[in-house]
Amino acid sequence: MILPLTQTTAERAPDLRTIFLTQHRRLFKVAYHLTSSRHEAEDVVQDVFVRLHERLAQFHGEAKLSTWLYRMTVNASLDALRRFKRRQKWETALTLPEIEAGANANGALAHSQSELAEKVQIALARLRKPYRAAIVLRDFEGLAYDEIAAVLQIDKGTVASRLHRGYAKLQKELAALGVDRSYLNNP
Repeated sequence: MILPLTQTTAERAPDLRTIFLTQHRRLFKVAYHLTSSRHEAEDVVQDVFVRLHERLAQFHGEAKLSTWLYRMTVNASLDALRRFKRRQKWETALTLPEIEAGANANGALAHSQSELAEKVQIALARLRKPYRAAIVLRDFEGLAYDEIAAVLQIDKGTVASRLHRGYAKLQKELAALGVDRSYLNNP
């Protein structure tokens, strides 16, 4: 009996093109919500995929690939914030993709939703990075507490604490921007 040859690590590794096509948009959203800049988010995602290309053979499947990618994206986004802190300017004409998709042909409604999206992004940008990262992963990416804990490499209880404190601070920031506190339904 002849046993089949085992696959090499390179043969088992997921295809980079497939990963790019399936994950690019999600990673961009995370980077955008953390950096509040489309330009910075594009740079972050490009950096993540360069790193992924260099390290894909090192991925052994101990964690989900998406967790690994989220971790790389969050870390690269936070690095970008530190690196460009002085010269970073918040883009005020941006809207959240979810609100853009839900806007209808009614110009007034689209304008008010765009305005709300802008205020939410400004309020998010004012949060400390740990709170912002937890909220983005929970609310914009829909990750569960244990997934957020894996991505941020913190305990599940710390995730709950950061979310609780982050939501409270987000509500205060939104109120300061004139957004009704009921916008957040005590998540």
